[in-house]
Amino acid sequence: MITDQQVDALRAQLTGRMDDFRRLIGQMSSKAETDGFDALVTAAFFEAVHRRFLGKGTPVDDDEVIEFVVAARKRSDNAPEIVPPDVGELLINLALGNAPVDAKKSVDDNTSFKAKMFLLQVLVGDEVFTEAELEAFLTKVRQMAQETFE
Repeated sequence: MITDQQVDALRAQLTGRMDDFRRLIGQMSSKAETDGFDALVTAAFFEAVHRRFLGKGTPVDDDEVIEFVVAARKRSDNAPEIVPPDVGELLINLALGNAPVDAKKSVDDNTSFKAKMFLLQVLVGDEVFTEAELEAFLTKVRQMAQETFE
């Protein structure tokens, strides 16, 4: 089940309220809570990737994915540690359906999660959502994540 606290934590992350994000994440102690948050982040990542790369209705080529990951990694001094380029490209290609699902087995869960969180923040930041648009996005991805538990 996706909780309000999980959505609030993602909202805090996406709006740069890192103290609130850390506090809310720190309160998630059960496996159900962390699994729910992971599902929410994954749903948000998939939705953001689809908006960015499939928004025009045509699939993108590898060069566009590579260019995006390179540009995203340049936005933070910590990015090289958070998002190895091959991991970033793989996660985006998985979300686009351009890579076999078993390809993710080569990436540990922690690296995958951190990379998705970083890239998600870049993708959503590039959208320049209004408050209402961000709420609509969060509502949609909450529903998507909730479906993984039904």
